[in-house]
Amino acid sequence: MDQDIRDKFTELEKKVDSVDSKTDKTNERIDDLEARLYDSETNIKIIQTTMNLILNDTKEIKGDIKEIKKNREEDHFVRPIEKSEKLRNQIFGVVIGILVSGFVVYLFPMLK
Repeated sequence: MDQDIRDKFTELEKKVDSVDSKTDKTNERIDDLEARLYDSETNIKIIQTTMNLILNDTKEIKGDIKEIKKNREEDHFVRPIEKSEKLRNQIFGVVIGILVSGFVVYLFPMLK
């Protein structure tokens, strides 16, 4: 009977050792998973920060493109129209001046 108890006790010790070994391995796996999870969270935060920077840069670039487009339209359409209108007004003023001076000379021929 003592031998049976010793055998069962030895068997139980082996089972406890086996459970302890499995528990240690499981704890190591859990630690490894926690480390991986932390790394993943860090990587996600880095990706989010990078995406936010990219979005901000994209918005800035879009603003710059709109400004360049506005300047281009002004340089190619608005300014030339203003210049042509200014030139037309100057020509119109010269023609009116010539007509007025001709009319004055016609009315007052002695001014020649």
